[in-house]
Amino acid sequence: MTTIDRPLAARADAPPGTDLTVPVPLGGVRAVEQLRQVLIELDALPIRESVYFGDAGRLFDDEGNLVRGEFVRRIDYALADLARYARTLRWGREHLPPPVRP
Repeated sequence: MTTIDRPLAARADAPPGTDLTVPVPLGGVRAVEQLRQVLIELDALPIRESVYFGDAGRLFDDEGNLVRGEFVRRIDYALADLARYARTLRWGREHLPPPVRP
């Protein structure tokens, strides 16, 4: 289930990440960036970092392993950012009341 598929209450304050895997270099990047705006409107808080896998056919071997190490570093950074958002948002949900919508 994706963040967009969840009911509003389950989606609020969710820290979704975005990624993109396409067969051509950087195809679809603008669509993913626009999706981030949609997620914000749905009360999700997307992390700043995104990982784009353009030209995916050349980035993975036959077993699905990444063949370019720089992507591992980007993924590790994005996941660390996602974990930080999740810990911060959990603390906020547990200690701060949500604002009342007018």
